[in-house]
Amino acid sequence: MGHQLIFWREGGDTPSAASVYSSLMEGSRTAGLTDLPIDRIIDRFAVAFEGIDRPLPFEPTGPIFWEDPASVTSLQVWWTSTHVGVELRPVGLFSHDVANRVIDLMREFDCPLYDPQVDQRFSA
Repeated sequence: MGHQLIFWREGGDTPSAASVYSSLMEGSRTAGLTDLPIDRIIDRFAVAFEGIDRPLPFEPTGPIFWEDPASVTSLQVWWTSTHVGVELRPVGLFSHDVANRVIDLMREFDCPLYDPQVDQRFSA
């Protein structure tokens, strides 16, 4: 398992970030989250991470994969209508530059980071 980065946009009252994360990982719809422009987000990943593997036909929940040819960093992206998850691999060796690129990309869609490894939701 790698280092997970989870993103969602709140549209009202939501439970704690840890509760939202738990609900999302169980596949449940969580009250207070707004639908995301997933097609635009995945298109943006394809621009930001050249060579990202976008299999056709396009799967409605992913995943898509990318590996940095210059390092040992890779990422896997999956989603639902209300969140985007990214797993960076391998743990401990991934590039912080890659993580920051993902975080900045998701900020463009008003989706701040939740880091489940430290149970912290970062503000928009």
